[in-house]
Amino acid sequence: MKNRLIAVCAVLLALVLLFAGCGAASSGGKRTDSYPAAPGYAADSSNYYDDYDSPESPSYESEWKGDSGSLGELTEGMMNANANSEFDKIIYTANVDLETLEFEETIAALYKLIEANGAFIETSSVSGTNYNAKYYYGYSSYRTAYFTIRVPKENFAGLTGSLSSIGNVTQSRTSADNITSSFLDTESRLKAYRTEESNLLDMMEKADTVEDMITIQDRLSWVRYEIESLTSQLNNWQRRVDYSTLNLNVTEVKEYTEEPVEEKTFGEEIRDGFNSSVKWLKQALRDIVVFVVSALPVLVLPLIILVPAGIILLIVLLAVRGHKKKAKKNAAEGK
Repeated sequence: MKNRLIAVCAVLLALVLLFAGCGAASSGGKRTDSYPAAPGYAADSSNYYDDYDSPESPSYESEWKGDSGSLGELTEGMMNANANSEFDKIIYTANVDLETLEFEETIAALYKLIEANGAFIETSSVSGTNYNAKYYYGYSSYRTAYFTIRVPKENFAGLTGSLSSIGNVTQSRTSADNITSSFLDTESRLKAYRTEESNLLDMMEKADTVEDMITIQDRLSWVRYEIESLTSQLNNWQRRVDYSTLNLNVTEVKEYTEEPVEEKTFGEEIRDGFNSSVKWLKQALRDIVVFVVSALPVLVLPLIILVPAGIILLIVLLAVRGHKKKAKKNAAEGK
């Protein structure tokens, strides 16, 4: 009787552990058979690749300098060249440097472009000093801003091409990372784990001993962990595919950087060097005048204090000197 009671208690304990494990797995977030990580991603997309086999395509990267109007065409051309199949999973990333003469206006225009293209700002930062500090510390104190912007893939070329309308694009680098094979491999592993999960649940219902139930439960917990991890990975990849990344640096300048030319003659180099020296000298003289005028209140205050003090000191010294001469003269006459 005692042994039967112990056995019944053990079975009840195993059932409690089983339901607790199932509840913990489900409470971590419900998962469906698909992973719609971004708007427009079909719920049954996990079935798109059952009969599709594509080798991993190479990643592409291009660097651009020069005419800002061609930036959008460059990005669009890269995307069209990589559009081999609607099933390809390609992550696009652009790194752009932008100069502006009007910092506030450029940032405001950028926000409008982001809204018009259905994009959003993932991270942003702005640094710089006040207006007067520009004259004291030079160009390095001008304001700068950095943005990480996520753009719907279909609007990526349009947004990057529009950057030239809000400032001077000095440099851009665009890359395309084809993750199709990795995506399909991860999806296949996920399906295999889901099949194993179903089989384990069937085995759990048919288990005769507590030991078998505990063994199956351990394996089921590990399988569910793998399912959660792979699903998260696929969601992250799909978000990066659906929303391309734009890393944008905005720098405030006094004048735009001149576009580089391929070759210069010796005379042109001399002329450009002389013009640069004259421009630098004019700017240096201007900065000196601004500094002196700005520092006048600081310079005048000591003068107001020191000049009267100097006059009084001079009068005292002359009086002392005269007194000494007079005393010396009286001493001489007394002898």
